Amino acid sequence: MAYCFMHIQKVKSYDTLTSKFNHNYRIADVKNADKEKESLNEAIIRLPNGKTYNDVCRE
Repeated sequence: MAYCFMHIQKVKSYDTLTSKFNHNYRIADVKNADKEKESLNEAIIRLPNGKTYNDVCRE
């Protein structure tokens, strides 16, 4: 059985946006994530290569 987790909340600062990016792309240590299944992650909205959420938001 597949699972999907989606959290929707207002992001009020660029620092929070950076934190969300680091969590979603596993740059930060995510304790409840199974590292063996990282390759199964899918991004609904793909970012251009080398861009972060902050870069795209500021554009």
